[in-house]
Amino acid sequence: MPRFSPGLFALLALVASSCDGPDDRPDPQSDAGTPVDADDEEVGEEVGEEVGEGVGVLVINEVAAAGEPDDWFEILNAGTAPVSLAQVTFSDSIEDPADHVGNFPASLTIAPGEFLRVQFDGLYPGFSFGAEEELGLFGPDGALLDGISWPSGASPQTASFGRIPDGTGRFKTLLTPTPGAANLDNPGGSSCGDDEEQGEEQCDDGNQLPGDGCTALCQEEVCGNRLIEPGEQCDDGDDEPGDGCDAECRLEFTPDALVINEIAAALDVGVDFIELFNTSEEPVDVSGWTLTDDDQETHRHTIEGRGALAPGGYLLLERDVDFDFGLGEDDSVRLFDEEGQLVDVLDWAEGQSPPGASFGRLPDGSGAPVTLFRPSPGARNLPNTP
Repeated sequence: MPRFSPGLFALLALVASSCDGPDDRPDPQSDAGTPVDADDEEVGEEVGEEVGEGVGVLVINEVAAAGEPDDWFEILNAGTAPVSLAQVTFSDSIEDPADHVGNFPASLTIAPGEFLRVQFDGLYPGFSFGAEEELGLFGPDGALLDGISWPSGASPQTASFGRIPDGTGRFKTLLTPTPGAANLDNPGGSSCGDDEEQGEEQCDDGNQLPGDGCTALCQEEVCGNRLIEPGEQCDDGDDEPGDGCDAECRLEFTPDALVINEIAAALDVGVDFIELFNTSEEPVDVSGWTLTDDDQETHRHTIEGRGALAPGGYLLLERDVDFDFGLGEDDSVRLFDEEGQLVDVLDWAEGQSPPGASFGRLPDGSGAPVTLFRPSPGARNLPNTP
């Protein structure tokens, strides 16, 4: 979840562009989903369900939660008069916006029909959207003007999540992001999600939910479609080996890589730990490298004072000794080098790291991760044999 501060405007890159006035637009309330009262605490679970009474004046029009490199969102003034943003705020929490609030410059005004891009500076990693997130826009009195929530997979890399048509339509995954400009529909139009396979659609299951076999773009959820879908670590559009992403859309491991070799999500039995393994033939200085779990913003540990890890060596890091966050029963660990580049990911589902066991690679460094019923922190992983 992003963390905003009242001084956020100093961190924003605001890019606005004009378009034709909204006089020929349909009634702003005609096709905007099912708005709920601003006092309603429940945010809709549908993909792209909007909330708030002010839809049609200041509208959240497009969101990029994997902005390459910076996340951003776009506001549209769908009214007929300029609107000052001096006392307008936004937050990643619709129910409790005061905790994570962002403000606009006092002098900023958005003209009728204008699209305003609000981009988070990549130098400030705390200001970013999660893959599954929500965004609210609030008026001077704190009333909710517009809000949107999206599930994991709805705003993947190289795509965005926006309204078709601008200002009034339901949100959908858009193949071509258009920050600061009118949204572009995907090839085949807006029929995706109507339960009828048409045009260039490969499938249409009647919704735009990811993770059910048919993507939000009505393409089959398969490795090789260039969309990072639930359960995939990467997707480069092919199934060729040796290019960093394997045929199962998992990150490939090279002989000179430092890998996450074993983890334990202790679940009240023992201590959570993370074990790294140097598969290369040279020492690797791990100073400045970073580990995170699924919460990449607040659960971060930078490795300091450990020096170089010898070839074939193991580095054991324990909770409350080396890092201060716990590992969940359905979680992941990510390893970043000193330049912030992702080096390795190890993720597990509920039941794969049960109490008294661990989850790691067999063989060390290169094998597929499995449940290990004989944890071996800081040493060679042991097969599950009697």
